[in-house]
Amino acid sequence: MAAAIVDHALSNSVADVRMLEKYNGCVQMLGGAFNRNIEKTVYEPLLRNGMSLFWAAFAYTIFGYFFNAIVQRVDFRSNRDLRRMRLAERSFDAWFGVWQLLGRVSQTMRSLTFGPAR
Repeated sequence: MAAAIVDHALSNSVADVRMLEKYNGCVQMLGGAFNRNIEKTVYEPLLRNGMSLFWAAFAYTIFGYFFNAIVQRVDFRSNRDLRRMRLAERSFDAWFGVWQLLGRVSQTMRSLTFGPAR
């Protein structure tokens, strides 16, 4: 689908250029979602230390699998599908919010049980 959009946009028709701009926006949204959540997984102590790197990687892998599955079914020409993709992006941000909360709870429980970290 992406190749067809780019190919049609090269014809320089106004509609095709708009389609390419819409597709580019979706690709940027997708890249932003992946970057934001991989940074949370690797760099934020709440996930990395609170839940362990294994569970942080698990959360990111699940995110990547389902987000890719949704993107493969998106028709970039359909405004309804674009709204669904934005909803999916917000849902996955919420997914990582839940994992961050679990990490915070885990860290708090450890500090209550074992005392402050040294």
